Amino acid sequence: YGVLRPLDGVSPYRLEMQAPLKTEGHDDLYSYWGSRIHDAVFEDDDLVINLASKEYSRCVQDYLKEGENFIDVSFAELKDMLRYAVYEVAGPVAIRYSRGGQKSYQISNAPAYYSQLREGYDFTILTYGMLINEALKASELLAQKGISIQVLKLNRIAPLNESEVDQMLKKTKRLLVLEDCIAVGCVGEKVACLATQAGVKLDKFIMKNCGARLPDEGSVDQLNQALGLDAASVAASIEEALHEQ
Repeated sequence: YGVLRPLDGVSPYRLEMQAPLKTEGHDDLYSYWGSRIHDAVFEDDDLVINLASKEYSRCVQDYLKEGENFIDVSFAELKDMLRYAVYEVAGPVAIRYSRGGQKSYQISNAPAYYSQLREGYDFTILTYGMLINEALKASELLAQKGISIQVLKLNRIAPLNESEVDQMLKKTKRLLVLEDCIAVGCVGEKVACLATQAGVKLDKFIMKNCGARLPDEGSVDQLNQALGLDAASVAASIEEALHEQ
């Protein structure tokens, strides 16, 4: 059927993309459709959430262009989060899942408190969810200037404890916490409090979040830039902090 709208009717059929169906000038359905499915789904937007199997998503993925965002949804990490919540946590649990937006890093690591995505020794970025992508981009920008960034991904934001915070902070003693939430009650506040309780003295501590109120409407990229949560702003904040020292 090619590209369908949500309310288009279809008749029952069985024809897989990998079926050896030859048509005039084509040996299979991938060749037959070419880039037409890709062009149709990206016609009105540069963001596509992929819920299809690899067999079908190839029709789009093989033709992706620079600037097009194609987000794969992986439920492996969510499954581990749910298992941890049900079997290991006593009491209420809230799970915030980024719906596959962690495109630069996706792995099943939920039982571990955090994962190191990039090793570094000058500064540490601590983040979670879709801002993982901005953190990794910022680390690449800074690497071009000879600044080594450790990027840590939180696999859970609560409960936090002193020993885990101490383990995260002991390497660089300089921390930037990157979050897309308001400042009150954010992870950065909790980490700062626990670091103080654990006797960890930070040389630099930066919190980058939405501030005191929710932002105005806009695309994800527009909001990240307006709030200073984009890679360039994160990199600039770290550069400024290192310069001050």
